[in-house]
Amino acid sequence: MYTETLRGPRGLTWLGITAAVIAAGSECLIIGSLGPVWGTPAFPVLVAAGIWLLLILGLASAVGILNRTRVCVSEGEIRGYLSPLRVVRIPVTSIVAMQKVTVLPRAAGGVGYRLMPGKRFLLLSGGPAVTLTVQNRPVYTLRSECPEELMSGIGREARRVR
Repeated sequence: MYTETLRGPRGLTWLGITAAVIAAGSECLIIGSLGPVWGTPAFPVLVAAGIWLLLILGLASAVGILNRTRVCVSEGEIRGYLSPLRVVRIPVTSIVAMQKVTVLPRAAGGVGYRLMPGKRFLLLSGGPAVTLTVQNRPVYTLRSECPEELMSGIGREARRVR
């Protein structure tokens, strides 16, 4: 079993706090504007917009405030989390190749869980990472401060499962 948790940049935490404040302020404005439109066709639209705004900004603020990734290798699979969400699940038996690489956020199209044609990235900053070539799936790049340990953990788990 192998688990590694990486903390993201402090700026992302402040961005999450800002998103939470904006979400709270926006909800107050939307709720305050509901009185005059009660019973009109605009009422359900404003309620739906308020709910979506709260969900989107709430999730953005949660990801920003929690600001960490976690990679776990156990129970025959690799699980990657962008707190608080699990975003990656790969059976270790489907891994064809592993390689230690250095990844930059601009190569991944930004930070977080990034989807690109044929590629997936889980990172909050640049640095060492492990690229996993998986059968019939995209290539995954997982950011790790200890890529050798992650690769050996995956190898041990694959031998244990087979």
